[in-house]
Amino acid sequence: MHGRLQDAPSIPAGVSVAATPLELQLHIDQRRPPCGLCDCRQQKTCGAARVGCSRRRFRALRPLSLLLIASLAVLFASLSASWMVCGNRLPALRQPSVPGRGWNHRLHVWDQLVSAVLGSPTPAPAPPPRPTPDTPLPGGPDAPPGFDSENVELTVLRYPHPALRRQNQNVVAFDGRLRKLADNLFRSMYAEDDGTGLAAPQVGVNLRVMVYNPEPGSTESETVFVNPKIVEYSGIADIKTESCLSFPNMRGPVKRSTWIKVQAVDWDGVPFSRTIRGMEARIFQHEYDHLDGVVYVDRIADSVLAGLQPNLDLLKEEYVKAGGQNPAT
Repeated sequence: MHGRLQDAPSIPAGVSVAATPLELQLHIDQRRPPCGLCDCRQQKTCGAARVGCSRRRFRALRPLSLLLIASLAVLFASLSASWMVCGNRLPALRQPSVPGRGWNHRLHVWDQLVSAVLGSPTPAPAPPPRPTPDTPLPGGPDAPPGFDSENVELTVLRYPHPALRRQNQNVVAFDGRLRKLADNLFRSMYAEDDGTGLAAPQVGVNLRVMVYNPEPGSTESETVFVNPKIVEYSGIADIKTESCLSFPNMRGPVKRSTWIKVQAVDWDGVPFSRTIRGMEARIFQHEYDHLDGVVYVDRIADSVLAGLQPNLDLLKEEYVKAGGQNPAT
């Protein structure tokens, strides 16, 4: 006979040779390890038991899955709504955030959506209107025409013009109008014989903007400070003679800190900080005083100021003769 004989199955240890086939199968099933998913030991039903165990586990995880899917759907819907409301363009690089636009407004829309779902005790305030390039900067009642839109040489105001003592506002719009104002400040400063610095109030623009150039022969040292603030003064001060474009033909000794630490923003609205020393620190403090309505003669000792009083009286007479009103003191 041609063919291969099959090997007879071996009888497990501990089972009688005379055991029936059913007893032999039960003994083998008892020794088989569980499938790991259930307590099933039957070979024929193990696959079905595994499927049943998987289904039970899936049913246990179903609430968490539904919650995750719902959360993702709400997030996607809110982001889509805020994107459609605010526009699909990212804010320009180095462009300052203006209330009512950009990511700040998108967060505001998100807060409104959350408040609509969960409730809010007080309604969110409406964002202020954004100024347009055609709107002039709020320079005050004495701001000259075209100071922020044309290339003009601005007239430096003389003491006792009230603009020199008026409160100056922070700049909130950073665009081409502010750049034009800074350019006109430099243009007007260079028009004077010995001008090294100029503040916006000196030309009738009551904004916290100042420029200077400690080296007038070169434009590399031109510096613009917007909304500046002195955050630290040196413990050492010195006394040197100063003059001012708003006080022609006058000079006087003024005590100033030898170095200062300054925080400000540039004309793009980008904040920066600097430590300024020496003569440049004196120039900065002089122009910074103008932003606070302080003039350099306020810092001159009374004994020296008495000798300058005839010059101050002459400036007052010239101002009144020219039709000036409300002279400052």
